[in-house]
Amino acid sequence: MAGENLYTSLSCCFPLWLTLFTASWWDILNTADHSWAADAASLYEDMKAVEREYDLHCGLQQLFTQADGCAVPAYRADSGYDFALLAADGASVYVSGLQAQLAAALCGQTGRFFTAFAGGQAVCDTRVNVTAEDTTVQLHLRDTDFQPLGAYNEDWQALLCTELQQAFSALTADDAADFFHLQFWHVNLCGPGSALPVPRLEILFE
Repeated sequence: MAGENLYTSLSCCFPLWLTLFTASWWDILNTADHSWAADAASLYEDMKAVEREYDLHCGLQQLFTQADGCAVPAYRADSGYDFALLAADGASVYVSGLQAQLAAALCGQTGRFFTAFAGGQAVCDTRVNVTAEDTTVQLHLRDTDFQPLGAYNEDWQALLCTELQQAFSALTADDAADFFHLQFWHVNLCGPGSALPVPRLEILFE
């Protein structure tokens, strides 16, 4: 029982990880002779490895400072991480891949993109920083490396920009919760009640 409680604590008390189990993984955890203490230790080490590999923060700062919702990384057992946008009074949204990593950058929870894109044809590894002017977000990409995963000859920079623009539009389409602080900064600049401009993304390779 103590091991089971430890495992439950690890998977629930780190809301950043909101662990999503597959059916097969859940079957393994529920085998009669399984060690919950071993599961807890393994899960913790896996989560810390993802943090290190993807330069990822835990997300707890948003959980405790956002009244209308929170945005936190969600652990996945295969590779990368998902991202959860949890509104207080609306449906939760889970995103993956490049969209998840963009969400993490916009929330200040990562300084790196390391993800496949273009339908899995290439991997992008780049440092990332975010600045903003009102609702226009500047995404600064530095030391960007594109790694084709086959015999492809594409304009990887253009393809990445297209996918980032699509991901940004999807992430900012619903303004019910201000996950990325765009409404907050706009009100500070223009005052309460001012119309919120459509969020824009500028991508800068440096």
